[in-house]
Amino acid sequence: MKVQFTLVAGAVAALLLVGGCQAAAGPAETVTIGADLELTGPDAAIGKVYAQALNLRVEQINAEGLLGNRKLSVLLRDNRSDPTTSTANIQALVADPSVKALVVGVCDECVVASAKTINDAKIPTIALSLGAKVATPTSERKYIFKLAPNVVDDATVLVGELEQTSLLKVAVIGGDDTFGKDTVPVIIDKVRRSGGTILAQENVGPEPDKAVAAAGRVVKVKPDAVIVMSFAPQSAQLAKNLRDGGYTGRIFFGSPAADNLFLSGDTAAAMNNANMVFTPTLVSDDIIATSPAKATRVAWFRDYLSKYGTYGAYASFAADAAEVFSEAIRQTNSVDRDALRTAVETTRMDGLSGPLRLSPDNHSALAPQAVTMLVAANGRWRLAS
Repeated sequence: MKVQFTLVAGAVAALLLVGGCQAAAGPAETVTIGADLELTGPDAAIGKVYAQALNLRVEQINAEGLLGNRKLSVLLRDNRSDPTTSTANIQALVADPSVKALVVGVCDECVVASAKTINDAKIPTIALSLGAKVATPTSERKYIFKLAPNVVDDATVLVGELEQTSLLKVAVIGGDDTFGKDTVPVIIDKVRRSGGTILAQENVGPEPDKAVAAAGRVVKVKPDAVIVMSFAPQSAQLAKNLRDGGYTGRIFFGSPAADNLFLSGDTAAAMNNANMVFTPTLVSDDIIATSPAKATRVAWFRDYLSKYGTYGAYASFAADAAEVFSEAIRQTNSVDRDALRTAVETTRMDGLSGPLRLSPDNHSALAPQAVTMLVAANGRWRLAS
């Protein structure tokens, strides 16, 4: 099934016609997107989903002839979930003149550490990490754009649910990485501004015994709700630790906890009835295709599921990165790095992840309305009613 995107910008049809004819008139050209992703190491589960999705969407773009006589290719580099390796990878990729654009993975620190390298090379870069600092301040991130959920949008949806259900006594657990330490204060501030009370705050590393101890401390203060802002599989394990410790209240997850459509393993029971903020693309088989954009997302979901056997939650972000670059090439009929950056910065489209809106003052593409509340029910994620 072909995936076609509904673009918001006007005059796109004319641009497609003119750009396609011009590209077809010239010699065949391969346009390389460099990708620094976590293919091994602690974050490999997300990195592999990104790689699969990026490759699949590039295959689709090429098969559909969306770039005329141009073809996209992906040059993958494994950063091994290590910022030092990522820095070296990015330096090598931007130094390669055949690489016209860059996709970087889930590691916040990796993007921030390479911001100057990316800017100096004047290469348009889409970061698939969730941290706010990868795209702000825009004055220091001229060539870097973010395409993943925003913590502040997660917080808005989560606190809205807490207010509706009068769950005012809250505990918050995050990872002990940079993302977790930056995220927990945002959630706490939002809860307090809504009139809620924070009974406990924990930042948990990978050590199982420390995670169990942190969960035990949370259970003792008897919160109405626990918000978990850490990546899978740690987030699921924390849910199990809470339930094993006797906690019977509500558990809420932020976007970092998203993994596969189906829940499995010894943590699945603990996740039952938990809520998670994420994009509806993860549960596209629950969606009625009432618009071209929704039909496109359902088609993408089915294509990915058919090719890889399960749907990885983060797949749509990498696919959207390929589409954003593809549209920039179509608009400009160019593969000049600076020209592509300028086109990317004014992106407005209905992406697979949701509405994407970029501007010189906003380098985080995913619009706030792109995220919603999901619920774990009968071993899988579904739209919350």
